[in-house]
Amino acid sequence: MLTGRFTRWSTSSADGLYAQQRVVHQFGYSVRLIRMRAVLVTELAVLLVAGCGSSLPAPECDTNPLFAGSALTCESAVAAAGQALPTDHPPIERIQFLFGSATPTTGGRLYAEGEEQPVNGYVVLTYADGADRQYVPVVWFDEELSSGTPALY
Repeated sequence: MLTGRFTRWSTSSADGLYAQQRVVHQFGYSVRLIRMRAVLVTELAVLLVAGCGSSLPAPECDTNPLFAGSALTCESAVAAAGQALPTDHPPIERIQFLFGSATPTTGGRLYAEGEEQPVNGYVVLTYADGADRQYVPVVWFDEELSSGTPALY
């Protein structure tokens, strides 16, 4: 069971678009879960740009046809990864989104046929100051987008 602290952001739009964030601790990892509607991704990306103090490069998105129409989109993954970054991160020079796992040999689980399976991806960040590249794992599962902690790539 996931437990955590909830924070709710609301927009001024009439249809009540929102993002909901909770921080949970499961299996020794802190994971930030973000539930959002697609239109809100643009608003989160704008907040991310404003928080960085400079404009961000356009992300390079994985075009794997096996994931066409996936609920995990490049834009939502980049927005979730941005929320996982510390506020004092170096300026970002390059953003890449890829489906799959940056560490495919860790974890894993078999799912029964017909059971919903998670869609895994990761966002790789290259910093302009030459700092080590980092990646942020992202997962879409059970109608929730979760992002992990940034790690060296």
